[in-house]
Amino acid sequence: MSNKVADATSVAGDSDTTKTPFPLFFILLCTICMAVLYSNILTYHVTITQLHGYGNGSVTDFYNEYDIRKINDFRVNVTIHKHRFLSNPQKEALISVAPLGALISWIPVAGAYNQMGFRRCFVLCAVLALIPSVFVPICTSARTFLLAIVVRVLQGFSLSVFLPYLCKMALFIPVSHIAFPSFIFAYIQIAAFFAFPIFSLMSWSRLGWHSVHYGGCIATAFMFAIFLLINYDEVFKEKAARESTFNALFTYERCRSRIITLRLPFLSIYQDFRIWSVFIAAFGYFTALNLYLTFGATFLNKVVSLPIVSTGLLLAIPPASNIVISFASYVLFSRLANAEVNKMRVFNTLGTVPSGILFAMIGLFDPDRQPASVTTLFIVSSSLFGFSSCGFFRMIQLRSRQHHLFLLANLFLINCVSMFLTSLFNVLIAHNDDYCGLSLCIFNSCTGECISQTKREPRFM
Repeated sequence: MSNKVADATSVAGDSDTTKTPFPLFFILLCTICMAVLYSNILTYHVTITQLHGYGNGSVTDFYNEYDIRKINDFRVNVTIHKHRFLSNPQKEALISVAPLGALISWIPVAGAYNQMGFRRCFVLCAVLALIPSVFVPICTSARTFLLAIVVRVLQGFSLSVFLPYLCKMALFIPVSHIAFPSFIFAYIQIAAFFAFPIFSLMSWSRLGWHSVHYGGCIATAFMFAIFLLINYDEVFKEKAARESTFNALFTYERCRSRIITLRLPFLSIYQDFRIWSVFIAAFGYFTALNLYLTFGATFLNKVVSLPIVSTGLLLAIPPASNIVISFASYVLFSRLANAEVNKMRVFNTLGTVPSGILFAMIGLFDPDRQPASVTTLFIVSSSLFGFSSCGFFRMIQLRSRQHHLFLLANLFLINCVSMFLTSLFNVLIAHNDDYCGLSLCIFNSCTGECISQTKREPRFM
């Protein structure tokens, strides 16, 4: 079987792919596996609220480290008191470094995908998520802070699984379909919907916050065990009978997967101002989304002082709302009689401007005296992102055409950069003795109408 080329210039839905049955179960299984992988990153976003409070005055706040210092030509034994528990900037730093792992591993994972095919690259990313996740609870302390940073970066390597997932799904779902971009990124919303309530309940239980990380590892191992056991078809069985199962695993998926190349007109793509307008809109969208995913649990539990279980249940509302709004937007988009560009502007504005305004309004309320108002504003503002599914997501389809996969990969990289910058900003302004909610009001207040006038035909070929 000949190789398919995924240089972001081919479009799924070719004649050879339309003849094959639509593998609904396989697509759902891969999406659930993606959600489980992403939930491993979200574990720390919940357990950060359960870590020991910084500087609460107890004896256990410190540990003694002994050293020998030279003072006036005399060697003196000294005892150094060091903090045992993480400060708030250190806790936030462990969040901010995870997307760096995705940026670092992006090209190596693409090479591994070309060499191994989808199945083994998919499982490899699961291993990259499992091994570091086991060590996160062990090294999360001030004494092993640098080791914890390294572990979180390694854990972020698994986020690069998006690239093989994107290429594989493009074989079965036409990239020109209006719902394709939202479906590709839907695993983030699915992970948040299930992870926050379950993880918060586990943290609150007698099992403790360590169980959240180990539970994520067990769920990942279980789902990928199912993936390995049932993702076989008759063609593989015939190949395994001829070449042995081991050899078939090395050759079967590679001949059925798109090969990633970079033979692209980069200059033409990145010179298009309208592409950059889409990137700006995407940065605003992902920044707002990451504010919810990254700091939602900390904000509601530490700033608004909600119980951890209530926090998890409330955080399940936005992803459910966003999924429903996305599907409703598709129906409404096709029925509106306005010009397509105007419709995209309207939906992109609905998905960004109201959220930015509501995020900014949070700063006008006192979370101690008006917790209900603050909580409502945060949840509502995080529940309107679904409108963007018919905004810049649709725009990038019309602008890219045959380069759609490449630009979707660019959107993922923008998501990683946004995740890093929002976390880094909070690290820079956070204090040791309180949690700062200022970051909720900064980035997304002016990203409303970032889509400029354009024609449907792409400028670059």
